[in-house]
Amino acid sequence: MAELEQANTLINSGLVWNYRLYDCEPFSGECLVTQCFKCFSYGHVAKMYQNTLRCGICAALGHTALNCLRSEDRTKFRCIPCSGNYVSWSPECPKRKKRKEAAKAAYNNRPTHFQETTPYGALLAPAPIPVLAPAPTPNPNFEPASTPASTLASISEAPASASASTSALG
Repeated sequence: MAELEQANTLINSGLVWNYRLYDCEPFSGECLVTQCFKCFSYGHVAKMYQNTLRCGICAALGHTALNCLRSEDRTKFRCIPCSGNYVSWSPECPKRKKRKEAAKAAYNNRPTHFQETTPYGALLAPAPIPVLAPAPTPNPNFEPASTPASTLASISEAPASASASTSALG
């Protein structure tokens, strides 16, 4: 909990390092455009790529852009993600533009502070099921008691006799 509060304090106040004040913000990988420089596809980095190298200039297999013999002839340029007539890392690429827009939207919608998260185990634990007492079973031999008519008559007459006794006193 202290680390969360400290991180949010840095976000609110900034960080002083070597006599300079730096703004701090939470990191989100969705805010970056990630392009592999071995195959020039988006969404992963070269460190994770295991397949054949591709040239980012001519899109051919087996050599890198540093060794490309077609690098002088702009008519031979081919973007791997969109097949356009420019290098694979060009800002003209519509797929790159789309990725940049998505990264900008993610940046604008990112949380500005760190939120307290629930522990992983709490998410997996099932909600407790309430234990209810069993309902009483009805007695098949039960008969409701009947109120005798004389009791009902005495109850209905009580207020009249009470008012008669109070009027006699007064």
